[in-house]
Amino acid sequence: MDGKYKGRLTISKVTCSDRENYIAIEIEEIEGHASIRASVSLEGFAQAVTGLGNRPVDLDVRGYSHLGKKMEVKDEEIPCSSYGLTDEELKKVIKPYEVDGWKGSITSLKNNHNRIMRERKETYRVSFVRWV
Repeated sequence: MDGKYKGRLTISKVTCSDRENYIAIEIEEIEGHASIRASVSLEGFAQAVTGLGNRPVDLDVRGYSHLGKKMEVKDEEIPCSSYGLTDEELKKVIKPYEVDGWKGSITSLKNNHNRIMRERKETYRVSFVRWV
């Protein structure tokens, strides 16, 4: 996504026991939802900072689709007796509540701490997330 964003830069030396040590350069969006991590050998990093550019790196890109967006979170009470239901069945329970980009968490339906009993009716507090 083209644009300017606030971010953080971290350069770390990673010490390994099973392979050669390397330098990790991480650029993270200030909101913390998107990041790029470049891993480069010690020799490659030394060459890059002394003027020999275009060194090969391994890139790890995360959360790119959320770059520049804000995460919204809400909870909804959903009537459900989730005991013994499969993940696919739990997804069907949440599906009608997933509107306007909201995505529900089936783990909320598996957690008895989210269970609410009112007048012999069982509901669960389910967490929903969307990016805007």
